[in-house]
Amino acid sequence: MNWGIELWDQFENVDKHCQQGIEFVEKYSKFVKERTAIEQDYASKLRKLVKGYQPKKRHEDRTVYSSYKAFHCQLSELNDIAGQHEIVAENMVARIVTVCNQHCSDMKQDKKKFFQDGRRLQTELDTLERQVEQSKKKFEKEWKESERLQTNYERLDGDSNATKADVEKAKNISLSKKDMVTSCKTDYGAALVKFNETQKRHYGEDMPNVFESYRSSDNVRVQKLQEWMLEYAKFDSNVKPIVQKCLDGMKQAAEAINSELDAGFVVERLKSGFPIPGDKEFEDYTAPKQNSGDDNGTPESQRNSLNANRNKKGGLSWLFGAKKVVESPDFSHLPPEQRKKRLQAKINEIRKEIKKEEEGRNGIIRMQEVYKSNPQLGTAAKVQPEIDAANQVIAKLQAELQQHETWYADATGKSPASIPAPSRPVPPKSGSKPVTAVTTSASTDLGAGIPPAPPLPGANSSSMIPPPPPVASSKSSPPDVAAVNDDESQEDPSFGDDFDEDPVDPVGTCDALYDYDASSEGEMSMRSGDTFQVLEADSGDGWTRVMSEHGDGYVPTTYININFFY
Repeated sequence: MNWGIELWDQFENVDKHCQQGIEFVEKYSKFVKERTAIEQDYASKLRKLVKGYQPKKRHEDRTVYSSYKAFHCQLSELNDIAGQHEIVAENMVARIVTVCNQHCSDMKQDKKKFFQDGRRLQTELDTLERQVEQSKKKFEKEWKESERLQTNYERLDGDSNATKADVEKAKNISLSKKDMVTSCKTDYGAALVKFNETQKRHYGEDMPNVFESYRSSDNVRVQKLQEWMLEYAKFDSNVKPIVQKCLDGMKQAAEAINSELDAGFVVERLKSGFPIPGDKEFEDYTAPKQNSGDDNGTPESQRNSLNANRNKKGGLSWLFGAKKVVESPDFSHLPPEQRKKRLQAKINEIRKEIKKEEEGRNGIIRMQEVYKSNPQLGTAAKVQPEIDAANQVIAKLQAELQQHETWYADATGKSPASIPAPSRPVPPKSGSKPVTAVTTSASTDLGAGIPPAPPLPGANSSSMIPPPPPVASSKSSPPDVAAVNDDESQEDPSFGDDFDEDPVDPVGTCDALYDYDASSEGEMSMRSGDTFQVLEADSGDGWTRVMSEHGDGYVPTTYININFFY
């Protein structure tokens, strides 16, 4: 539908309609903005609510109960729901409010230009119309004057009393006025033709173009509104699956609540380990006393001693609070069962610290060996103080461990459970080059579990080859590749994927000094003089991973001579 034809005489109303459309877009933008404010405020209140009900540090021991876990899951999912409301608000601001305001500004500028063009065209047409009217009035005036003069001439010409001079004068004036009428008629006709042409072009081309611009702008406005309203609904529909997933998580957490399991946790958490008190004996004060001790009373049962301090309030305890129980280093202030658990946890913690310190010390020792074999890399003497400091820390931790194990044995009558340790350290990630020793140092304490370094390169002549050294004990035997990968996947799943996918780059080559027959899966047999590529250097367990054209496996480090690439 062509606005220029159908609405040729409604320029002012068309402009007013476009102005109302712009105002409607601004109104819709304001609506969406207020909706985003509500979403953001709602999300903020949800996060504040979640934060206010997060478990306090003093209540961490309660998190083992399934009901507490379900509530914490509910808080977590509710926090995620708040995040989805924030996403909705952010998307609405970025994709609707901002774009909508910018489009309103552009439409106002376009409308202003369209209105100026239409007003200019109308002004030009009105000017021409006034010129036509003026020329028409002038032509009419001159024609009437010419008629009057012609009548006067005819009257004088027929009057016998009029002089010839008067008749000639009236004739000349009449002829002159007729020439003026002819000129005015020509001007009027030219102005009228020009006006008609301009008016035809005005309503046939110029104004339809203006109306078409109005219509195009209005169509764009309507289409944009359609897109924004679809986006508005899409933002909500996009987060609904995520919100539903959060609600499903809440439901699953609630279904996982197990009262029997919680009852077991209550027993495990609060069990004291004291025996149930037996029957009290009757004390006959009328009977003669059997022994003359200085006992002033009957000792209280364990039940009474545990509850004695509950209702005992004296002094200013009501003002300053109850006096805190002083914790003993051996946890003797706790009931037997609780003391056992605390001692076991402390022992496990100390063992982990010892293992960590030993790994750090062994790394420094291997670095020292590298410095000794390659002085240009560094001075071996500089790292000795670090080794001594690590040994002191380990000795202190071992003494502390021994003390806690003694307390544990006194409390339970048996040794504490040990932490299972992996039979072999986890191989390094692909691309890394492990550092290992290449020379022997008799003065350096390599620590437990680290075999002696292999002989120097070039010492493989028949006169210098000693008898085969003993293979590392079965305690440090190399696991099969699958077991190593299983250990890696348990400790770090992402690392296991990287290790399986990327090939290991060789770090050097080695020559077999002695014959060796593989005795378990993961090992590799070799004969004296065989050459291999080194995939993994000895990490302290006495085994080196090598590769040949037949595959890869572990061989004793002391049976080979290694030449590293660096």
